[in-house]
Amino acid sequence: MFSEPRMDLLKKMSILNYAPPSNIPLQILYYIAIFVQTMKDRYKWDPATSSIFYNGLNSMVECLSGFERIKRTPIPPAYSVHLYHVIWLYILSLPFQLAETMGWWTVAGVGITSFTFLGILEIGSQIEDPFGYDDNDLPLDDLCDVLCTEVNDILGANFPSHDELFTSNNYYPISECDLSAFDLSMKTKSEVRAFLMQQTKHVNPINLTNLKIVS
Repeated sequence: MFSEPRMDLLKKMSILNYAPPSNIPLQILYYIAIFVQTMKDRYKWDPATSSIFYNGLNSMVECLSGFERIKRTPIPPAYSVHLYHVIWLYILSLPFQLAETMGWWTVAGVGITSFTFLGILEIGSQIEDPFGYDDNDLPLDDLCDVLCTEVNDILGANFPSHDELFTSNNYYPISECDLSAFDLSMKTKSEVRAFLMQQTKHVNPINLTNLKIVS
């Protein structure tokens, strides 16, 4: 805790009002919210755009809350201890049940059974917290790298304008058609309609004969 003089100094400097949270994902959302609010105050965005960003931030906070619940809600210790004891009691008593019928094959049977049940027990403890850096954890760093690459590609792409797109020889707005946007722009409205009607004649109609309605 801060001393009284230190607390007064922090209040005078207004650090307590702007101190970011200690949780790193929440801190990132904190800075994004500051950016959105700043752009809104400077009238760079309209209220509708700001509302979209705030809804996105709320969705990310909800996702973060769900991840925190998964991470901080482990399997109850009583359940884990009881399951551990039951499996070991079963494994230790299994040789006495199989010795008369399987003979020396009891060793192989008990080994396979022990490997199976103890493996299931270990898998349960491994997937209890999937947000670490173990081999069985989620590859969150790889997912973030892919997301970062895709965002950079979107931001770095040079999207053409409306006029450039619909007068280009490299853009084909109609699927399975050899006419580019420039070729279609040179045609009249009636010619385009006639061409579209001709294209629809080549589409196979839907056969409703064998259609059954399941109630």
